[in-house]
Amino acid sequence: MIRALGCPSRCSTVVIMALLTLANAPVHAQPPTCAWDHGITLPGCEGRTVRLLSDGGLGLLAVSAHSTGEDKSGPTNGRGTLRLHHVLEQGRLDPNLPAEGAVFFIPALSPTDQPRSQLVRVLPDGEGGAWVLVGACNPFLPKVRCWETAIARLLHVTSAGVLYPGWPDQGIVLPALRTPEVPNVWADMVEDGAGGVVVAWLQALGTTGNVATRAQRFSPDGTPQWTGGLAGRDLLPSNVPRSALNVISDRQNGAVVVVTRPLPSPAGNTSLLAARVSQSGQSLWGAFGSQVLDMPNEAEAVLGITVDVFGYTFIAAGLTNLTTLERHIGTQWLDDAGNQLWGPLGIEQGTVSQGPVATASIGATHAIAWLDALGTARYQTLDESGSPTWGPALEGVPATWSGPAVPLLFVPLPDGHLLAAYPAVPAHDSSFARVIELDGGGAPVAGWPDSGTVVCGTHSGHVFADAVLLGDYLFAGIGSIDGPYVAPKLQRMTRAALGVKPPLPLRVLELRPLSPNPSRGPWSVSFALQLEATVMLEVFDIAGRRVLERELGRFAPGPHVMPAADAGGLPAGVYRVRVRTPLHSAERMLVRVR
Repeated sequence: MIRALGCPSRCSTVVIMALLTLANAPVHAQPPTCAWDHGITLPGCEGRTVRLLSDGGLGLLAVSAHSTGEDKSGPTNGRGTLRLHHVLEQGRLDPNLPAEGAVFFIPALSPTDQPRSQLVRVLPDGEGGAWVLVGACNPFLPKVRCWETAIARLLHVTSAGVLYPGWPDQGIVLPALRTPEVPNVWADMVEDGAGGVVVAWLQALGTTGNVATRAQRFSPDGTPQWTGGLAGRDLLPSNVPRSALNVISDRQNGAVVVVTRPLPSPAGNTSLLAARVSQSGQSLWGAFGSQVLDMPNEAEAVLGITVDVFGYTFIAAGLTNLTTLERHIGTQWLDDAGNQLWGPLGIEQGTVSQGPVATASIGATHAIAWLDALGTARYQTLDESGSPTWGPALEGVPATWSGPAVPLLFVPLPDGHLLAAYPAVPAHDSSFARVIELDGGGAPVAGWPDSGTVVCGTHSGHVFADAVLLGDYLFAGIGSIDGPYVAPKLQRMTRAALGVKPPLPLRVLELRPLSPNPSRGPWSVSFALQLEATVMLEVFDIAGRRVLERELGRFAPGPHVMPAADAGGLPAGVYRVRVRTPLHSAERMLVRVR
C-alpha cells in the first residue's frame, strides 16, 4: 500500500509526460473543495516514503522514512531516521511537534553499509500514537552486506513523538532475516484489541531450508505476552523451507498468517499454508496449520488476503502452471477452524499478468480486482458458495477507470458499496490518484464519473503514495514534484465531497443500549434496521470465546426489541454482545452481576 516518493533521475521526462497526458486527458467535473484546500505539505520530507493512520480523532498521523536512508534536513543526514507527523482536523500541523516532524528513531551506523529503515507496517495505538514495524540492516553481522541479511525492528511512538517510556532507543529487534533466497524482511503485525500488537515473522534457522514461522504479542510497554519472549512461539513446523509471509487480523484480536512453502520437487512447486493464532497465543488451526490449495503442477503465491465479518479468511493466490507457465488466480475461503470451504482446488479466476491483487470482503461476499494477461483491470465478486456475481466466472467485469491499475485502497462501505482509490495513467513511476465508489453490481454509484474522481485536483506527474479511509473521511498522501525531490502532501476528503449523498440518520444496523445493563436475570437487545435482514446474536466472554450464538429471525426495516432467550443464565462477568446481519454487525458491552 506504499510507494516510494523519491523522484528518479528522469524527472524532466516525467514533467513532459505529465503535460502531454493532461493535454489529452478527458475532463470531468471536479468535486467540491477538499477539506484541506490544496493539501498539507510535510516539511523536511523530500524523498521520503509515508504511511498514514488515524490519530484517534479526526486528524491524521504520518510516519515517514527516506527511501534511500538519507535525510536532507537537520543533524540526522544519512542516518535513515523515522519521523512522526501530526496533521490536526483543521488542516494544520500539530504545534506541539517539530515543524519537520518528531524524530523518534535513528538507527545505529553499520560498519559495512548505511542503515535504512524500510517501513513495513504502521498501526494506531488507540492513544494518539503509533506502532511501527521496519526492516533494517543487521548491525550484529558486520561482515555481511545489508542486502544479504536484515532484521525487523518494532517501535512504539507516543502522540508526543517520543518512544514509549522504557522502550529501547533501537526498538525491539526481531530475528526476521532475509537472504538471497529470502529476499525481503518477512515480518508484519496486526492490532491485538488491547492497545498492543501481534507480530509474526519468518526466521531462518541456519539455512533457508529450515525456516521458522513465529509470532509474539507485545503490550504497549514492549513486554512479550506469550511464552517464548523475543524469540516468539512457533506457529508452523520449522523443518520446511519458506519464502514469503502474509499477515492479517482475524477480526477477533488474533492473526491469520499465510506462508509460501517450496515443495521438494525439481519442477519448482510451491504451496500455501495458513495458521491462525488467538489473542491468548493459542494456535487455533493446529500445529501443522491448514493447506490453502492443493494444486498439482502449480506454483502458488499469495496475492491478497481479507477476513470477513464472520472471521472467515478469503485468499487470492497466483497460480503458475509449471508446464505452460500460464498465470491465473485461484481463490479459497477458510472457515474459522481453517477448513477449505471451496474444496482443495478452490475457485479459479481469470488469467493474471502480475500481482498483487486487491481484495475486500462485504459480509460473506468477496471482491477481487486484478490485471488480466492483457493488462486490463477487472473485478469479480464471489458469494459464500464461491459463485461469481459480476460477469463471467473467469473474466468478471472490466474496470471503468482508464489505464492499467489495481487499487491501492479497496475497502467496503457500510451500505454494501466498495470504495477504490487507484493510481491513474502511470507514466515513468508517476501517477495521479482517482477515487471511485462502486455499487452492489460493480457499477459506479450515480453521480460518479465513470473513471472516478481526481483526488483534490491532482494530476499526472504526482505520485500516489498511500490512502486510508477513516469513517466518512478519506485521507490521501500525494507526492507533488518540487525540484529533484517529491514533497508529500496530505489531503482529507469527505464522502459528500466525493459526490455521495450524506448518510441517512438511521444506520444500516443500529444496536441500541442493552436493557437492563447491568443485569441479573433476563435481558433484551434493541436494534434498528434500514433494510430487511436476518439477524444473529452472539455473546463473547472477556477472553474472546463465543459463549452463545443464536438466530433471532428475519426482521423488516425499523426498530425491534428481542429478549435474549436462554442468555439470562450467563454467570457474572463482562461480555461483548454482537448483533449482525449478513452484511453488517454492531457490538455493545454487557455486565452480568450476581
